[in-house]
Amino acid sequence: MQTMQTKNRGFSLVEILVTIAIVGVLAMIAIPSYRNYTLTASLSQAFSLLDEERIRIEIYYETHGVMPASGSEVGIVEFPNFDLVTQLRWGVGIPGQRGIDIRHVGYFKPIMDLTSFGDKYSSYNSTFFFVGRGDQSGRITWECLVDERDTQGLDLELLPASCHTI
Repeated sequence: MQTMQTKNRGFSLVEILVTIAIVGVLAMIAIPSYRNYTLTASLSQAFSLLDEERIRIEIYYETHGVMPASGSEVGIVEFPNFDLVTQLRWGVGIPGQRGIDIRHVGYFKPIMDLTSFGDKYSSYNSTFFFVGRGDQSGRITWECLVDERDTQGLDLELLPASCHTI
């Protein structure tokens, strides 16, 4: 009587190639999504780090009733060396808009280094700014605006939710 014996031959070449193709497709989807997620999280962190500088402006405005003419007037650290923010500019008015009351409106423009997120983002340095509008009671309302003059701006979904209302 003959018995059938089966040999374990391992995986065939076709099975290995199919597995490699599936892993490749998954990597093509997962890696950009992960990079976007980490970029969004880092941008949110940079936004929260700017709160201290916004408080300086608010104290100045509450005390003097006008926006400071320069960042150095209130002790804003122009080169704060936050993780992504390499420079922080303060100015009066709103960039690209005329007829704004510069005594009661000012803006922050963070300059950022996004090269650690790959070549795709290395050319971006800032695509948004924070506008502060002071009222008669001495309070400032802050708004994040996308810089429409920047033609190579980051995709809106990468910016924190506070910048989504234009």
